[in-house]
Amino acid sequence: MNLIRQETDYALRLISELGNVADSGSLSAKVLAQKTDVPYEFACKILQKLHDVDLVLSIMGPKGGFRLAKPTADITLLEVISAVQGPLTINNCALRQGCCDRQDVCPLTDKLNELQDYVEKYFQAITLENVLNQSKLKKETVNAT
Repeated sequence: MNLIRQETDYALRLISELGNVADSGSLSAKVLAQKTDVPYEFACKILQKLHDVDLVLSIMGPKGGFRLAKPTADITLLEVISAVQGPLTINNCALRQGCCDRQDVCPLTDKLNELQDYVEKYFQAITLENVLNQSKLKKETVNAT
């Protein structure tokens, strides 16, 4: 089982590319798909999901396309992940009371709840700006060698 699904990986690529060009306007779904190696049909569906939760804006017209709806510092990885694949769930018992008759006596419940909290906080703390800055540093390091 993957914690981050393929569709979410695609979403992170798409929104990162939008973050890279945030100051220069919008990009069409076709251009975004090509630049990020995301199949066009998936890109369109994913961009719609990101639009539905107000992470990206859709601009109509010949110079239209998609752009970020807010600054990169205000977009967290948890928001992107949740927009595409729903809430991250380590196990059903970590999100819902009463999903299992053994929940009150299960030796794993507390640890799974701790892990659930950790994962959510971890992805909530990482912004798109963090990701883009780290990517720039990595590229600079590679180019310097």
